[in-house]
Amino acid sequence: MTASGHVMGRTVDVVDMFRIGRFMASKMRPVIVKLRTAWDQHIILSNCKRLKDIDSRIFIVPDESLEVRHKRVLQHIPSRAESDGKLTVVVGGVLLLDDVPVF
Repeated sequence: MTASGHVMGRTVDVVDMFRIGRFMASKMRPVIVKLRTAWDQHIILSNCKRLKDIDSRIFIVPDESLEVRHKRVLQHIPSRAESDGKLTVVVGGVLLLDDVPVF
């Protein structure tokens, strides 16, 4: 079942949408929206800069491939772990913290 919405005077088909993460009263949780076509995605992404005029806390980013997300995490976790005084090593795409594989 799909839902339709209007973006900039055009109809886009939403296949599914759901929140991710655990509920915390002090934080906002992201919403993942699955669209029927790449054209619907293009319409939304080409107009997302106009959201800043409405509310600066709302933003839209396109989904990243699994490889890109994995690379970003492998860059973020070691810097945070090193600030906590842990030894970090990446061997063959596997992150080791104090010689324990974590990612």
